[in-house]
Amino acid sequence: MLPRVLAVTNCYFGERFVSQTDVARFANKILNAFKKPIAIEKRIIQTSVSIGVALYPKDAKKPSELLRFSDMALYQAKKLGGNQFQFYGKKK
Repeated sequence: MLPRVLAVTNCYFGERFVSQTDVARFANKILNAFKKPIAIEKRIIQTSVSIGVALYPKDAKKPSELLRFSDMALYQAKKLGGNQFQFYGKKK
């Protein structure tokens, strides 16, 4: 088992999403792209991906808040077992 080799904590995409459903569809595409094991030098490597999503302007308008909220959603995805995405949801 390899420890975390690469972690991308924040990613920005130039695409414009019309709805939360579009974002979910895109997140699922990313998850599916990493499901297949990778062969490197005769070794099979299984990857996992966790994604946290915060939406502008629904969740926040400031970039720093969007990053913080997406990070909170990311940790929720990891807490729930990883290999999934979670949207940020304000605690009531």
